[in-house]
Order: sequence, then C-alpha cells, then structure tokens
Amino acid sequence: MDAWDDLDDNLKTGAFNPLVTRYEYTVAETMAEFRERIKSTCEWHLLVCCGEMVKALDLLEIKKISGIIDNIVYLGLLSRTEKVLGKEDDNNGESL
Repeated sequence: MDAWDDLDDNLKTGAFNPLVTRYEYTVAETMAEFRERIKSTCEWHLLVCCGEMVKALDLLEIKKISGIIDNIVYLGLLSRTEKVLGKEDDNNGESL
C-alpha cells in the first residue's frame, strides 16, 4: 500500500519503489497510464493480503484489546486500502 501511495514522490526523488521495478515503469508512459496498467493487480494483492491477515487474526485468542484490533483490521485496513487505491467517494469521503 505504501509503494502505491508513494509512487509519484518516489519517481520524482529517485527513491526505490518496488512497483516501478516489478512492473517495469518507463518514461514512455505517463504516471496515469502506469497506475492504470498495474492498478487491478496491486488491488488484488492488497486485498489478498488483507484476507490472509484476517485469517491469521482469527487464529489468535486476543482478549484484552480485541475490539481495537478488530476495528483496525476489519474496518480501518480495508477503508485505508480503498482510499489509497482511489475508490473513495468524492462527494462524502466515505469508503465505498
């Protein structure tokens, strides 16, 4: 998620970004074209990771702060993923 979120800044500063390397960004395409080309794959990977995290969390027997952790994992993580990938509703700022 961080690599997607920082993509523009990383290209401007020359900082390493694994998406640039993995998906072979070249100056022949615009940033918008590059993002569009890799978006569905990045989204799939992020959502699979979220799913795996939920499965792992379900195996734990957290008692004291389970409400906080559940809120972060089940609500916050998906909301943040949608926001970073640009699926936020522009009218009210809520996650779709």
